Amino acid sequence: MVCIPLLLASCSESSPEIINDGDDDEDDAEDVMSNVDFLADYLVQSLCAVDSVGDTEILTPRYGKVLNESLPTDLTCSMKDEAAAMDFFQHTLSDFELAEELYSGDAGRMVYDLGEYGKITYTTGDGVSEIARISFDVPRLKNTMRSLTIVTPQAWPENNTSPYAVGDVLCETVNGKKYYWLVVREYQGGVDGIMMTVDTGWWTEHREDHYKSFDSYRGCAGKDAWDALSQWWFDDERDFRQELRAIQEIEKSNGARLGWITDLFTRTIEGAKTGKEEYQYGNTWDNKYYWWAKVRNVWEARSYYVKLGVRESNNSTRFKSDSYYFKRNWSVVFPKYRNSSSRYFQSDRNNQLSNHYRIIYPEW
Repeated sequence: MVCIPLLLASCSESSPEIINDGDDDEDDAEDVMSNVDFLADYLVQSLCAVDSVGDTEILTPRYGKVLNESLPTDLTCSMKDEAAAMDFFQHTLSDFELAEELYSGDAGRMVYDLGEYGKITYTTGDGVSEIARISFDVPRLKNTMRSLTIVTPQAWPENNTSPYAVGDVLCETVNGKKYYWLVVREYQGGVDGIMMTVDTGWWTEHREDHYKSFDSYRGCAGKDAWDALSQWWFDDERDFRQELRAIQEIEKSNGARLGWITDLFTRTIEGAKTGKEEYQYGNTWDNKYYWWAKVRNVWEARSYYVKLGVRESNNSTRFKSDSYYFKRNWSVVFPKYRNSSSRYFQSDRNNQLSNHYRIIYPEW
């Protein structure tokens, strides 16, 4: 795989210090958009697939199913327990470290307040079948999701069967070219399954101002995909390594690589030793604003990344994550790798999945 070259600075080996020219103007608070703008978009991007038809935004929830057709914006899904539900509220729907001051309340009822962008409320359930309920008073989500009820797996009313299992490798052929996808999460309990790749799916949009130029990456695999991969690695490292060896044997006997799928394995293993394997997740967030002191329009941007193989904390099954941020004439820093993407799936209705993807492992 080709490493994407950095444009104005190389990646540091740890969370970098922000570099500027010492020009901390008095109008600093006025010319930079609040973190709330970023966090409001982060919420929607994490919760839904975002598409558009003309000027109309189309949001498709990745979490929850409609169980009552008369209430199409009230969704339900299952999670393991209350700890998983609270973790979803604080760490999937937001960057908690950045958003912590926007939370209020306690474990029984917590509010995540995004000001003009809306409010999200987490309420503990009945302790029997309903774990929690998350209410969305968010204008951008009003036609898509107003509530998400989280129930226990035992209370989930449907007997879903995921078409793929964790570790399945799928082959997609587009215009004669093969792309390979690794399944990292099964479809269950109204929560979409996830497949990810480092072969295809991302794109760039170039940004430039008087001081700097950079490529803003779009379509990178989401944090939930990397969280699923990390859970597999930390829960069953032996199985993870065994699959890598099996895929390498297939590539050896076939005389060709299965795209770059093994990079997801080898870089995780290497990252566990060195802590230096970084992948961007999600879209680069950027915004052009007016820098009053210099009388210029300039870009600010934030790029999130995971450190493969490195635990978020002692008991966590997540990879450690962080972000690079720059603005004005600050040095531009990016994660080491930014070439990945993920897709979501549910059941194989009308053979739509099996007609498009061929399972090549473990069925090779």
